[in-house]
Amino acid sequence: MPISSDEEFNRYTIALQDFEKAQQYISTARKHSPSSLEFEALWFAAIVSYCRPFSRNERSRRPRAKPKLAIKEFGKLSDSQRKVHQQCMQLRNTALAHSEFERNPTRRKKSTNVISSRPFSLWNELSNFDFKSFECNLSKFVNSCHGARADFIHQAC
Repeated sequence: MPISSDEEFNRYTIALQDFEKAQQYISTARKHSPSSLEFEALWFAAIVSYCRPFSRNERSRRPRAKPKLAIKEFGKLSDSQRKVHQQCMQLRNTALAHSEFERNPTRRKKSTNVISSRPFSLWNELSNFDFKSFECNLSKFVNSCHGARADFIHQAC
């Protein structure tokens, strides 16, 4: 979809920065062991950065950027690309940016006051993660942002 306003142009510019930052996190994560804290932290950051453009951002009454982008603005995705997008959004909303009980179950046995819990682990999620589709999404979205911004600037001339 073509950009139609300065506010939308601003959101595409911010989104481009988020997508490129996610790519940098992934590139750096490759330098670490998949079982390391650094690897997990970098993938955590990559997923959060990836999701930012699709999450509501602007809260002011007169936002200078469109609040969020819709996935449909980036054209057709394959089933695997759509699935990894949904997985990222769910992870971001339930475990990374928030900490829902279902992702961090805990209980206390009242008779003994013994506490048991199972904290969320991104490592477990990444074992079923389609890294290739995620990186394809990022490349597609980066290229789309560049193209949409260039078209908008060309129309303004």
